[in-house]
Amino acid sequence: MPSLVATGMSNQKVADEISVGMRTIESSMSLILAQLDLHPEDGISTRVAAVLAYLDAFTSGSA
Repeated sequence: MPSLVATGMSNQKVADEISVGMRTIESSMSLILAQLDLHPEDGISTRVAAVLAYLDAFTSGSA
């Protein structure tokens, strides 16, 4: 799922792409953001920060 988010897909598009409900995507994104210790009040888009963390891990070979 992070790779789909990294392409810029909305939660709804990701849900449609992998044939799951919107709540599943929302729950998964919440868990991912929590694991990355990202919070909306940090002043940066948590979605963008999560994608950057994913891309960083992917390019370093640990994704």
